[in-house]
Amino acid sequence: MRGFVESLKHIMLGLAIMPAILFLYILSVAALGPAVNDIRAHKIERGFLNLTLPPQTEMVETVTFCGNSSGRSNHTEIWGGFVVKSALSEAELARWAETITMPHLMLGYKVWSVPEDFEAQEPVLCYYVHFEHFNDATEAEGYYMISSYYSAVTQHDLRGH
Repeated sequence: MRGFVESLKHIMLGLAIMPAILFLYILSVAALGPAVNDIRAHKIERGFLNLTLPPQTEMVETVTFCGNSSGRSNHTEIWGGFVVKSALSEAELARWAETITMPHLMLGYKVWSVPEDFEAQEPVLCYYVHFEHFNDATEAEGYYMISSYYSAVTQHDLRGH
């Protein structure tokens, strides 16, 4: 009988702990995971601001986004990008971008000139990313976006699912 009572106590203790474990898991997915990924995203953004830009080039704006930007499968990544104003060509900027070293990089950098109507040309990207600079911009000539994807710290982030 004593063994049965001890077993019952263990079962009751397990049942009492289960809600706490479930609560902690939900908390990690809803709050802790996103917070940790946001910290990495902000570090990436600060890294952009510390880049040594090529001549005749100035940093205009930086943006990062945590989530699932492809819409396929359940995963979280960090998209990071910045806009520069430059007298250099897209090809020259692409050669410079190949020299950028940033931690947690998943892919190489993509460089493209910003189209006149950015939102019309890149509607999917604009759903996730918003560059404030283009709210008041009257022209896109000489503006380039340089971006890539970075590894998220954790997949326990609802934004990726």
